[in-house]
Amino acid sequence: MQNDETTLAPWHHFNECVLEGGVAFQKANGAEIWSYASDHPDFNNLFNNAMACNARIVMKAILSKYQGFHSLN
Repeated sequence: MQNDETTLAPWHHFNECVLEGGVAFQKANGAEIWSYASDHPDFNNLFNNAMACNARIVMKAILSKYQGFHSLN
């Protein structure tokens, strides 16, 4: 996902957003991320898979250290 044009393009608007305000993703892609994902199934799939992959890694780390979930069924 980090090398996808859709997610790289907003970086070209970073300076503009800092100086003038706005959302870089929207400036680069013409829509906010959720609308864009809804209209572009390939990007939506890429985004969802990236979030799921990250969630698996993060949850393993959290569950290995945090003891508060043991009482939940």
